Parts: sequence; structure tokens; C-alpha cells
Amino acid sequence: MKRFQVFFFLCVLMLSVPTVAEENSDTRSQNSASRSAQKQALPNFELVIRFDAEADSTAWEAEIFSLVTGSPSGKVSWQQAATTLQKGNYVFVLHFEEAIPEIPAKKPFTFSITDHAKTTVTLTTGRPKEPEMERGVGRTGADFNDSDPRQGRDYVNFKLAKNQAEECLARCKRDRNCDVYSYAELPEWNYSRCWLIHGAATAKKDVNSVSGCIQRHSSPYTVQILSTPLSE
Repeated sequence: MKRFQVFFFLCVLMLSVPTVAEENSDTRSQNSASRSAQKQALPNFELVIRFDAEADSTAWEAEIFSLVTGSPSGKVSWQQAATTLQKGNYVFVLHFEEAIPEIPAKKPFTFSITDHAKTTVTLTTGRPKEPEMERGVGRTGADFNDSDPRQGRDYVNFKLAKNQAEECLARCKRDRNCDVYSYAELPEWNYSRCWLIHGAATAKKDVNSVSGCIQRHSSPYTVQILSTPLSE
């Protein structure tokens, strides 16, 4: 009887003591969970305020609110410009220690937070440089500039009937995203084509094209929103 009791006690003891493999597995799980928590805790939003050469820098603070519920979601400032937010859509309102004429007081700016990415909003005071493309109309084509900070691009092009340069110009005027238009009509084509370009453009010689810039009142500040992998 005593042998049976001793044997039973040893079996219970062995079952209650975790094996080395189990301990290693638990440790790995805990480490993995810890790493995941640390990764999620990385700041995924940063606000950068840049002042042009003519403006004096000043202290600032931005209150962040949920765009859906309107509830406060955090703050960033010139002292701590990065924070961690949940996935979703947000709006921030800027407060400057000294008034900045270029930026209206309490003007809201919207942005989004996505999974595994960091959103950086850069706000720069001062009007952007004028496009390099000649002002007005010229017998040229137009290529957008990849280096333009406004992320210029040939974002749409379409066919038109021949002799429709004025229609191409009118389309660009109606589209607030269009800064430059380029109209081409080649002899071998039975149609013409219109390109609408957002951002700066460089003129290129082309006797079969007509291009030009649209005169608009540029904003006294520019906003750039970039999304990068959170690990960077």
C-alpha cells in the first residue's frame, strides 16, 4: 500500500512540474507579447512645424480629437511632437504662443492613423515657390517634377476632339487640383489629348503642344502628410 502511495505521489508531482520545453515555450510567448506591446507603444503620429526664413519660430501646442466622436485623444507640442494614437481618423487644432498671421487661429487639420504605420504631418509657413513652368501659354509640353514637395503628378489625361486647347485649359481651371495643363495634337492623330498636372512642372520644347499654368492664390502655408512603416 505504501508503495502505491509513493508511486501516486511521484506521478502527481511530475504532472505539476512544468517541463523545460514548456518553460521555454512560456518564456518565448511572454517575450513575444512583450515585444508586440513595445512595438504598439511606438509613437505613430508626429507633427512637425517649420517656419520660413521670414517668420520667427514660436512655441506651439496641438490638441488632437477623434474625427468621429469629437472626444479628446491627446496632445503634441514643440517640446514633444510625437505620440501614440489608436487606428482611426483625427483632427488637430493648433495653438501658438504668439499669433502666426499665416495660419488662422484654431484652424483644424485632419489626418488618419493606420495599422503598422507612422503618420507625419509637416506644416510649413510661407507660400510655396512658383512652378518652374512658364506663366501663361507657350508652345511647349510639360513634365511634372518628381522633387516637388506637393507631390506633383500627371494625375489625369484624356482624349479630346481636335482643336480643343481651350477646353483643356477650361478643364484645368475647373479642377482645383490642377496647376498645369498640357494639350497635344499630333498630325498623325485623329484626336488630341489633354494632361492635367498637380504641382510644379518644367517646360519642354514641343511644337505640337500647348501648355500653361493656372494662376491661383497659393496658401500662406503648405501641409505634407507622409505615412511610413512603424519600424523606421
